[in-house]
Amino acid sequence: MTEEEKHGPYVFEAYKSDPLAYIVLEKLHLKTWKFASIYTIASIIILGIGILVYFLRDGELNRLLLGGYHTFIVNNIFNCLVYVIGINFYVYFSKKSGTLYQKLVSNKILNQSDKEEDQLEFESVISSIKMVHNKKIWLLVAIVFAFLLFIPSAHTSWFNPNMDEMQKYQYTLDFFILPVWALGFYITGITCIRIVITIWGLRKVFKTTHVTLKPLHPDKCGGLKPLLDYALAISYLVAMFGIGLIMWSYAITQVPVDGNITTGVGRISDYPAIWIGYVAYLIMAPLTFFGTLGTSHGSMKAVKKKYLEQFSNEFDENYKSIQGLLDSETLKLQERFNRLKLIHELYQMTKAFPVWPFNMGSIRWFGTVVSSPIIAGVILLVLEVYVFS
Repeated sequence: MTEEEKHGPYVFEAYKSDPLAYIVLEKLHLKTWKFASIYTIASIIILGIGILVYFLRDGELNRLLLGGYHTFIVNNIFNCLVYVIGINFYVYFSKKSGTLYQKLVSNKILNQSDKEEDQLEFESVISSIKMVHNKKIWLLVAIVFAFLLFIPSAHTSWFNPNMDEMQKYQYTLDFFILPVWALGFYITGITCIRIVITIWGLRKVFKTTHVTLKPLHPDKCGGLKPLLDYALAISYLVAMFGIGLIMWSYAITQVPVDGNITTGVGRISDYPAIWIGYVAYLIMAPLTFFGTLGTSHGSMKAVKKKYLEQFSNEFDENYKSIQGLLDSETLKLQERFNRLKLIHELYQMTKAFPVWPFNMGSIRWFGTVVSSPIIAGVILLVLEVYVFS
């Protein structure tokens, strides 16, 4: 990232309404890996406390490992990876949401008009986006989101009067890990809010400001690679949800139903919530990716149409003038004919301009990322039908 992209006139802090990000990034100046490490180590310590309390209460660690040691270990390794990756996403979107517009300006895509009124309009739009990002209401929304997820988890893990004693032991760990989950719920909520506001801001910028096409830009995305990178980052975040579904499916096929080994392990086909999750994943993955890229689609299409109309009008005028020169000197007619050919070539060249900010490589990568959890889910289902049954 260049110095201009870091400290340019259109860079702003998109996380001032988020006290956690503000403290971590502005006050403590923690690097992403340090923040992720602290969060993960704290989670492991709390998990260890939960195991100790469970052992002191029950005296048998077997019950804790209802699905076997391999299930317990795989599940908690996955949880730690989620913590690390989740913190990375949280920091990424906290920073990038405020630098994306400057990158597009630096690539000479946005705010390229020389008119003073266009400059003022662009500055006004960026200012309004910054104000929306830093509204205090988003902190409250994220806290409410975390609270709504925390209460059912707490009820299931400890306060459910209908839960038998065996299940209470089973959920002891969950009870101790709930504070970590609560912070994770908050981070998830505020990250989603930040992404939604950024997509709204991009749509507003591309609709109301001057846009320039760069079809031969080295990034092979018309100069809109920063937008593509942001869309791919959202896809990775959604893919984490898909991987979570896979881990849930795996746990179901390993852990006894209701904690009773005599009832056998669960079956994916008996859990409609998983299928609903997969359907939601298949909808959200392309929607978030193309929805983000679609913020520029209309503007790119409009600019391309404008260029094509200009060449079309120029071609028509020159074609008519040639008809009036058929009886003129050959040299003069040749000059007009060469100009007509040039305009036609420019028209065909412009016709090939992209109207979506991606290339085939990025589409293939998106398809690989999104399809991986689905393929893994199909494999688990096949194993359930032909191996675990």
